[in-house]
Amino acid sequence: AVLGVLCMAVYFFPEPPACDEFGQGFCAFIAEPDGSAISPTINKVFTLIIDRSGSMYGTKMEQAKGAAAFIVQNMNEGDRFNIIDFDDAVTSLFTTHQYFNSGTLATALSYIYGLYADGSTNISGAFETAIPQFSAASTDTYNVIIFLTDGEATAGITDTPGILDVVNSQIATTETDISIFSFGIGDYVNEQLLTLLANQHNGIATFLKNDELEEVVTNFYLTIQNPVLLNTNMTFSPNMVYETYPIPLPNLFKGIQMLVVGRYDTPGMVNVNLSGNAFGSPVSYDYPLTLSETNTLQMQFLPKLWAKQKIAYLLQQYYSTTGTDAEGIHDQIVDLSTCYGVISPFTSFSDNTGTTAIEQEWLQEPQSSNTAVVISSVYPNPATEMAQIKFTV
Repeated sequence: AVLGVLCMAVYFFPEPPACDEFGQGFCAFIAEPDGSAISPTINKVFTLIIDRSGSMYGTKMEQAKGAAAFIVQNMNEGDRFNIIDFDDAVTSLFTTHQYFNSGTLATALSYIYGLYADGSTNISGAFETAIPQFSAASTDTYNVIIFLTDGEATAGITDTPGILDVVNSQIATTETDISIFSFGIGDYVNEQLLTLLANQHNGIATFLKNDELEEVVTNFYLTIQNPVLLNTNMTFSPNMVYETYPIPLPNLFKGIQMLVVGRYDTPGMVNVNLSGNAFGSPVSYDYPLTLSETNTLQMQFLPKLWAKQKIAYLLQQYYSTTGTDAEGIHDQIVDLSTCYGVISPFTSFSDNTGTTAIEQEWLQEPQSSNTAVVISSVYPNPATEMAQIKFTV
């Protein structure tokens, strides 16, 4: 079986929460694939698009090369890959995706270490070169683009709607699902473009400081290295669970848990169905779940967990729109953040002395010391950048 474990947790407020009108119940589901060494993984068709324009000169270019080298060295047998790099001109390592082996690895590493930064930024041209190469991919492979850039488009098509039209048109022509993961480096990236590229194509946009690229991208690749379930979907019967996040559901990878949170108002029994595609065939798993009408101290973290996931979804929408719609989403994020006590980019929690502080309030008083988290020390306190917290549970 592709799926090894599905864990479930529920929490039910005695009274409806004052933060929203979505009901008194909170639930969470954690899907974890079979992690055994003999468990098969889905082959990848993979392209890394690297911005090598002049603004990438120095640390950013070296880190991009280091991340690229790590990725190609950690391909799986059966994977196919290519590298596209661009300034105002676009270059492709291979004319088509090539199978990973010792020969293509050596060619790729030599190519990567020879990259240098110069010229302007032709984002549209890079995607126009990369996407058609996926026309040879199939529905039973995981098709991925990782896009690294530190600036806005200055060559080719330069406006955001125009670039998106090119990408969407090219993907439609290939008739292949492609997940796009965008990594923006530094302070001058087009956040709206990178967010929309990822949101519209089942990926994630990540924004980094100049010196974070290599570590973040290599760690990210390890999370998607071994896919086991694609095009995931979760349904509930009867339909008593709603406001579920994340949207859309991520694909499922070996060694990586998939967390889904939701809300309910009516206690009772439901069937949870998790489905998707594995190795070119549809698969489906069913699990019974009891939506409780009681609360427990051990599950009081669920409201904050749900709020955090919804804020993450709203942030994607915020970066995808402008004007009064963006202002409305901004206000929703602030309301969720302040009511549930979850940090967002638009909020902070501090006391009146100007120092950082965190206050703890039990939603339910601990029944005994054996059921509570006991913090023994926090140093330094107040914290400036970080603190070490020692606790027992």
